[in-house]
Amino acid sequence: MPREIEQIPFAQNDLSTDYLFTQRKYYLSSSQVYLQGPGISRPLDIWYDRPLWGKVDTKQRFVIPKDTSLVPIKNDLLAINFVADAYNDLKTYAITAANSLKTSMTSFIDVNNPKKAYDDPVLKYQDYFVDFLETEFVNNYLTDADRSNISSFDDYSKFYMSFFLDNENIPHSMTGYISSPFVSYRTSGLIIEFSSDDYDNDENKWNEYLSNDFFGDFIKVAGNFGFYVNKHIPWSIVANMNSKAMLRYMNKYAIKNDTQNFLKNYYSAEYISYTSFKAYMFLSYSSFLRRYPIIEKYNINNCIKESFFDSSYKTKRMLSLRKTEFTKGTLENDVDYDFFENNYGEMYFIKLYTKIRLGEEKIKLDSRQYNNLMIKLSRLFRKTDVVQTLIFFSNFLASKREKRFSSLTREKRFGMMTKAKTLVPIAGGSLKSGA
Repeated sequence: MPREIEQIPFAQNDLSTDYLFTQRKYYLSSSQVYLQGPGISRPLDIWYDRPLWGKVDTKQRFVIPKDTSLVPIKNDLLAINFVADAYNDLKTYAITAANSLKTSMTSFIDVNNPKKAYDDPVLKYQDYFVDFLETEFVNNYLTDADRSNISSFDDYSKFYMSFFLDNENIPHSMTGYISSPFVSYRTSGLIIEFSSDDYDNDENKWNEYLSNDFFGDFIKVAGNFGFYVNKHIPWSIVANMNSKAMLRYMNKYAIKNDTQNFLKNYYSAEYISYTSFKAYMFLSYSSFLRRYPIIEKYNINNCIKESFFDSSYKTKRMLSLRKTEFTKGTLENDVDYDFFENNYGEMYFIKLYTKIRLGEEKIKLDSRQYNNLMIKLSRLFRKTDVVQTLIFFSNFLASKREKRFSSLTREKRFGMMTKAKTLVPIAGGSLKSGA
């Protein structure tokens, strides 16, 4: 018989705010909703207790899995190598146990057919920038007059900074995007899901999973192979890198702890984020040049006299071909990226990116602090290279992030991470969120 409780959770994003908050809180804090008992390990609460789990390393620096560390688990689904090994053993065990009638957990969790795993953050950001940021900026934020006043990439970037300052509530860089609720935790490569059910429907979670007689078996089996069960997505398993079971799989790859995992299997996201932003800004500007090759301006030359009939009113429409610094000839030629980089220099883009990332992280620096930071970045760039400069900047942001991490983890943002589409207003449009 399915497990019964006094009140079934029924939160869904279409509830009124008060109901939604109360029900999300009930699901989160009730001792009845999530199964408890001997041998039942605690679930992992990513949404509220660990809001940056798997997106940052042990020093709070944003990371992205290396392609070479990802292996297939089913069809085109990928996971970090040791996670894939643990999952394959879990799958074999669960199927064998079901065939021998030791457990029927496979009756509601199809462990042989995972539905979701690694979600590529680089591709996600590419789509986000092209389909949303660029569209909102060029089509909705810039006026006709703004477009006519853009005669260089420097003009374009200044207008974009205005767009950013008017819309600091949405991510602009790839790292900012990864840190947001608009990107799933599966970018870590440490999570596998066995259903495509909606994340926001707590009643479905109860009826289909939490109340099932064999949900306890699912928790125990997952734990035996080094996995948490995700509290808010109960059809999901999450690598527990501190468990003895998972460490056995990690040791196969000469990884002794979670710190080593992030060092060996992940890149620093900040440098990739920087190069991506620079490239997409260039591509965006190139597209702008081709879409708006003509500059349209009006020259008003009115002569106002005492008598209306003696006055003259003249408006002259002037059209000119928009010039660009980045072509070797006419506008129809391919825009040259190398010339673009050389023309502005790396520090130009580092300054631009730094301002955006500080804004995204809500880090307020006074003029002295900001100038000192830029001096350090400039000196480091001259002594080393752009990679080391961005690693330093990543560490700087992480140090600021770590100081407020405890308060961040206790922040109760009920309804923050859902699959249901919600609208975030921005200057000139809206942004849809969803996991």
